[in-house]
Amino acid sequence: RRMAGGGKKGPDNTPIDAELAKAGAFGRFQVFITLTIVFGIMSCNLLTHGIAILELEPKEPDGYYCTDQATGIKKACDPEEWCGVSGIDVDVNYDSSNENIYNWSTSLELVCKEKSATALIATLCLVGIFFGVMFIPRMGDLFGRKPVVQIALIGSLVPLAMVTFTKSLIVVDIGAFLAGPCIIARMSCGFLLLMEHMPTSKQAAVGAVIMVSEGLCQVFWVFFLTVISKDTFYFMYFAIALNFVSAIAFYWVPESPRYLYGINDLDRCAEVLTYIADKNNV
Repeated sequence: RRMAGGGKKGPDNTPIDAELAKAGAFGRFQVFITLTIVFGIMSCNLLTHGIAILELEPKEPDGYYCTDQATGIKKACDPEEWCGVSGIDVDVNYDSSNENIYNWSTSLELVCKEKSATALIATLCLVGIFFGVMFIPRMGDLFGRKPVVQIALIGSLVPLAMVTFTKSLIVVDIGAFLAGPCIIARMSCGFLLLMEHMPTSKQAAVGAVIMVSEGLCQVFWVFFLTVISKDTFYFMYFAIALNFVSAIAFYWVPESPRYLYGINDLDRCAEVLTYIADKNNV
């Protein structure tokens, strides 16, 4: 397959739409890349959409069970009875309210700290998003869409693990901040990479899939906590697994043919289109 500067033009005034049509238009490759990038975006968005849930305090009174390590006596209790007290094992009292869940409020003992400590987690995530917006989209123009998204997918395993497997508030704060740029890389370069692999006629529909997946993050949280488990960290294990699978699948996602055409790298653009045609059995 050869690419030339001229040729039949697509609706976006490049021959890419025509070439994508020859490569199968919207075939199984487009389905694969849609699922890979949508799941990759969701895996980190499950954290940002779930921060408020991860910080939710059990309903009082008697939101906890306190077990005296010396006597083994277990009773319903409130934070005032165990914060700063040694020799007491604390569990969430799920019986007192069906809204009680196990999350940072208990594992990090946020209920024993100033309210500002809880607010700082979401604030640092927003700060990370702000810094990401300032430079990551431009990196996608300079170095390509794929490398930016690939680094974000692999790199976001670190902040996801940091906010899940620790009982240190400082580690969670750092993880929340680092998650911000990873989210922007997916939502900017990942979105462009996906759209630029699509025929123009399918871009609106695929864009709608991304928006719907964004809204489904909250739905998945509610479903999990209502039907499967009250432990929020089990759901975070799912988010990490989803990110891991997406990062592996992304290995088979090529660079955007529209981006390569735009920088006049016609040889690589032709290689990508040939690869897409092969995956679509054309």
